[in-house]
Amino acid sequence: MNSDADAISATCEASDGRRRLFLKLFLVWLAADVVLWFAPGLWESGQQSLADWRIEQKASRYETKGFAAPGQAKATLPYLLFRPDLQAAQKAPLIIVLHGSGERGNDCRAQLSTLGTFLVEPSFQSSQPCYVIAPQCPENLNWRSSGPLDIQSAVLGIIMELVESEAVDESRIYLVGYSMGAYGCWHYLAEMPDRFAGCIAVAGGGDPSAADAIARTPVWAIHGENDGVVPPEQSQEMVDAALAANGKAKLTILENVGHNSFQVVRQPSNKYLEWLFKQ
Repeated sequence: MNSDADAISATCEASDGRRRLFLKLFLVWLAADVVLWFAPGLWESGQQSLADWRIEQKASRYETKGFAAPGQAKATLPYLLFRPDLQAAQKAPLIIVLHGSGERGNDCRAQLSTLGTFLVEPSFQSSQPCYVIAPQCPENLNWRSSGPLDIQSAVLGIIMELVESEAVDESRIYLVGYSMGAYGCWHYLAEMPDRFAGCIAVAGGGDPSAADAIARTPVWAIHGENDGVVPPEQSQEMVDAALAANGKAKLTILENVGHNSFQVVRQPSNKYLEWLFKQ
């Protein structure tokens, strides 16, 4: 009898063990199914939250501002501003960064993809303190647009406000532009030939007939050899025109680089910015 009871007990325990194992496997399968069902959304949501956090971290280094055109209160150009930590009576240069067409809008955040934080990093500011302005061009407009909001006049208005209110070295105001922003640079040099001390124009072009005005400002043009968006010949044409007018212009063609040629300027320390701040 005891042996039979022991056998029955062992059989029951084995059956219970199989049921427990089955239940565990079922719960694991159910959990995996739930994760797989929600994972894409959770992953995308998490990635977006991380991206938003990174953008806000970058934005926290700047002040978010807006310039209202005189007499046009509703026509406001958003921009980011960085003020350097200066000693008493010290003046600092001002650099204006013009973004490309993909960063247009009114959130005053999209231009950070071009601007980043390379100019305001402590490692850079400790050796070259400077003010930074990064305006954001509205949708469907460019840096030359006029109308309800004259973009060129607004950018100039921001510059003049800062010159009047801050310790800006007015003899050292610089332009840096990428793609649509580089087109803006060439245009502003033609329209305001005595306003800027130097310019870096990356992956853009302009009107070579304005060479006489452009030639009054030192320009370093940069272009990717394999740029399929803006042909490098456009930078070459502008530099050739400026040189023919006795200007101080030069061109660097980056081998095996496409339209993302602005990356070379975003390094915390590079020859392009070193050259710019010597102008």
